[in-house]
Amino acid sequence: MSIALSWRQGPLHTVLGVFAGYLVWTVVEYWLHRLIFHLPVIGPKSARVAFVLHGVHHDNPSDETRLVMPIGASLPMALVVFAVFRLTLGASAVWGPFAGFAIGYVIYDEVHWYLHAGKPTSAWGRWVRRQHFLHHFSEPTSRFGVSCPWLDYVFFTRGTQRKTGSLSATASDCSSAAE
Repeated sequence: MSIALSWRQGPLHTVLGVFAGYLVWTVVEYWLHRLIFHLPVIGPKSARVAFVLHGVHHDNPSDETRLVMPIGASLPMALVVFAVFRLTLGASAVWGPFAGFAIGYVIYDEVHWYLHAGKPTSAWGRWVRRQHFLHHFSEPTSRFGVSCPWLDYVFFTRGTQRKTGSLSATASDCSSAAE
């Protein structure tokens, strides 16, 4: 944010830019998860691509080495996002939104890791974990917003409402492994 302020962006403009960048991240996270990570399988090649991109994570949800994006995927994505922001916003206005996007990405990675490897203690944390585990173990065509579950309400991918205790044994095993 200090870079944004140094480019003659006032504090309010910087804060709004960071917030806008964060909101852009949440929409990218949702649609990336929904359209790319859950790519429709139409043959053996697309099945392999889908498995490598995200299927391996669904098959092994307690594998802590597959819970965050590897740096080899993160850095190119950051460069592309920076270039798009720079081209659309200009040199002086790119920093706040890019910082917000990057902050959103880090929040997503941390939340996703914690949902699988940690043990949320707050009511909100337990709710988000349950929603994500329902996506993993019951309804993979719903609940795509990992760190932004409100977008599942916006895009009508909330899934069915389930009572407590209706997760599969696999989800319980994942929960136990995280404890």
